[in-house]
Amino acid sequence: MYEARAIDKERVMKSIVSRMTAYVLLITVLFCTSGCINYTQVSQAEFPQGEEQELRPEIAFHNIRSVRVYDEFMTLGIFDALWLSDETRTAFVDLFTRKRGRDERFHDSLLRRELDENSHHVSFFLLADVRGEEHTELDDVDAIWSMYLEAPSGEKVVPVSIKKIDVSPEMQSFFSFRFTRYKTPYEVKFPIKNIVGNHYLDNSGPFKLVLASVDRRIEMLWGDHPEVADDVKKKYVRVRKQKDDPAEAAKRKDEDFYWL
Repeated sequence: MYEARAIDKERVMKSIVSRMTAYVLLITVLFCTSGCINYTQVSQAEFPQGEEQELRPEIAFHNIRSVRVYDEFMTLGIFDALWLSDETRTAFVDLFTRKRGRDERFHDSLLRRELDENSHHVSFFLLADVRGEEHTELDDVDAIWSMYLEAPSGEKVVPVSIKKIDVSPEMQSFFSFRFTRYKTPYEVKFPIKNIVGNHYLDNSGPFKLVLASVDRRIEMLWGDHPEVADDVKKKYVRVRKQKDDPAEAAKRKDEDFYWL
């Protein structure tokens, strides 16, 4: 009787060991091969991906500037500004008409209206996360942070309009990861001409967007300004290279998305 029990116990232990070995091998195989192929490529029927459409990553590199402001280790504000340049507006119209199935006539009409706006104003879409107890809204008369443009001549231009907006999906695609529910979107407009009709701004730049509080001042630079960071241009060149090289693009696709 004791021998029978010992044999049964041995069989049970062998069964348990064999099952554990099988599980370990299965987990090892899944872990080692998980990076070899995208799971969505296994079955398009179960995981339809749709047809990918080309986006415009260069819009972010050319027209978006981002800054964070700290008091020692405490965050005072996070700002992301998209300059609505001719390039930005043209890309917006292209995406808008493609996404909504509009014809060429609509495209041309919308593009004329968008570009005409740039003959009157220098405009920005600004995402702002301002920390504080009061006057955190940028459209407040006594907002913590004020804005103005500084022309190459040193002349300062105050905005004619600051208003909260809803950002379209097309514009959100330009902001990429920067667009979050924690940031308030604004449209900010500056006049190109002064009250006597003389131009003090050129919509092709260069110019500075300055945000100032009582004890802080930060700048965002656009156009052919000598102080524009070289790393912005380097990142753009890297992404263009990856777009031309499918193997490189596949290798760095996810990383590039988060660097837009």
